[in-house]
Amino acid sequence: MFDSADTEYGVLPFVRNIAGELVALRPVDASNWASVQYRAESAVMAGRYDGAIAFSRSRDRRSGGIRTAIIAQFGELPDTLAVPAAETAH
Repeated sequence: MFDSADTEYGVLPFVRNIAGELVALRPVDASNWASVQYRAESAVMAGRYDGAIAFSRSRDRRSGGIRTAIIAQFGELPDTLAVPAAETAH
Protein backbone atom coordinates (compact mmCIF):
# COMPACT_ATOMS: atom_id res chain seq x y z
CA MET A 1 0.00 0.00 0.00
CA PHE A 2 1.19 3.51 -0.72
CA ASP A 3 1.39 5.29 2.62
CA SER A 4 2.99 8.42 1.20
CA ALA A 5 1.18 8.63 -2.14
CA ASP A 6 0.27 11.58 -4.31
CA THR A 7 -2.93 10.89 -6.25
CA GLU A 8 -3.94 12.50 -9.53
CA TYR A 9 -7.23 12.07 -11.40
CA GLY A 10 -7.85 12.26 -15.12
CA VAL A 11 -10.14 11.54 -18.03
CA LEU A 12 -8.80 9.74 -21.10
CA PRO A 13 -11.15 10.76 -23.93
CA PHE A 14 -11.68 8.88 -27.21
CA VAL A 15 -13.04 10.14 -30.53
CA ARG A 16 -13.52 8.54 -33.92
CA ASN A 17 -11.06 9.64 -36.59
CA ILE A 18 -12.03 10.02 -40.26
CA ALA A 19 -11.33 6.30 -40.79
CA GLY A 20 -13.88 5.49 -38.07
CA GLU A 21 -11.31 4.23 -35.56
CA LEU A 22 -11.46 5.22 -31.90
CA VAL A 23 -8.35 7.16 -30.97
CA ALA A 24 -7.28 8.59 -27.64
CA LEU A 25 -6.87 12.31 -27.08
CA ARG A 26 -4.69 13.90 -24.40
CA PRO A 27 -5.83 13.14 -20.86
CA VAL A 28 -7.77 15.88 -19.10
CA ASP A 29 -7.02 16.60 -15.43
CA ALA A 30 -9.72 16.41 -12.77
CA SER A 31 -9.52 17.53 -9.17
CA ASN A 32 -10.96 14.51 -7.34
CA TRP A 33 -12.71 11.15 -7.55
CA ALA A 34 -16.23 12.56 -7.99
CA SER A 35 -15.13 15.21 -10.47
CA VAL A 36 -13.35 12.75 -12.73
CA GLN A 37 -16.45 10.58 -13.06
CA TYR A 38 -18.70 13.57 -13.71
CA ARG A 39 -16.37 15.06 -16.33
CA ALA A 40 -16.01 11.77 -18.21
CA GLU A 41 -19.70 10.91 -18.21
CA SER A 42 -21.00 14.39 -19.00
CA ALA A 43 -18.57 14.86 -21.92
CA VAL A 44 -19.72 11.57 -23.49
CA MET A 45 -23.40 12.36 -22.88
CA ALA A 46 -22.94 15.82 -24.45
CA GLY A 47 -21.33 14.26 -27.53
CA ARG A 48 -17.91 15.87 -27.09
CA TYR A 49 -16.27 12.43 -26.89
CA ASP A 50 -17.34 9.03 -28.21
CA GLY A 51 -15.96 7.39 -25.09
CA ALA A 52 -13.96 8.17 -21.97
CA ILE A 53 -12.17 6.47 -19.11
CA ALA A 54 -12.04 8.08 -15.67
CA PHE A 55 -8.87 7.03 -13.84
CA SER A 56 -6.65 7.75 -10.87
CA ARG A 57 -2.91 7.47 -10.66
CA SER A 58 -1.04 7.26 -7.35
CA ARG A 59 2.70 7.81 -7.09
CA ASP A 60 4.58 6.65 -4.03
CA ARG A 61 7.01 9.42 -3.12
CA ARG A 62 9.42 7.04 -1.40
CA SER A 63 9.64 4.16 -3.88
CA GLY A 64 8.60 5.93 -7.09
CA GLY A 65 6.03 3.20 -7.76
CA ILE A 66 2.90 4.05 -9.73
CA ARG A 67 -0.56 2.53 -9.36
CA THR A 68 -3.27 3.27 -11.93
CA ALA A 69 -6.94 2.48 -11.30
CA ILE A 70 -9.81 2.72 -13.74
CA ILE A 71 -12.67 4.36 -11.88
CA ALA A 72 -15.34 4.28 -14.62
CA GLN A 73 -15.83 3.87 -18.36
CA PHE A 74 -18.38 5.62 -20.56
CA GLY A 75 -19.42 5.33 -24.19
CA GLU A 76 -17.45 3.52 -26.85
CA LEU A 77 -13.88 2.37 -26.21
CA PRO A 78 -11.35 0.54 -28.35
CA ASP A 79 -11.58 -3.23 -27.81
CA THR A 80 -8.04 -3.28 -26.44
CA LEU A 81 -9.04 -0.86 -23.66
CA ALA A 82 -12.52 -2.10 -22.78
CA VAL A 83 -11.66 -3.67 -19.44
CA PRO A 84 -13.69 -3.99 -16.24
CA ALA A 85 -13.43 -0.99 -13.91
CA ALA A 86 -10.80 -2.51 -11.65
CA GLU A 87 -7.38 -1.56 -10.41
CA THR A 88 -4.41 -2.28 -12.64
CA ALA A 89 -0.81 -1.98 -11.51
CA HIS A 90 1.82 -0.23 -13.63
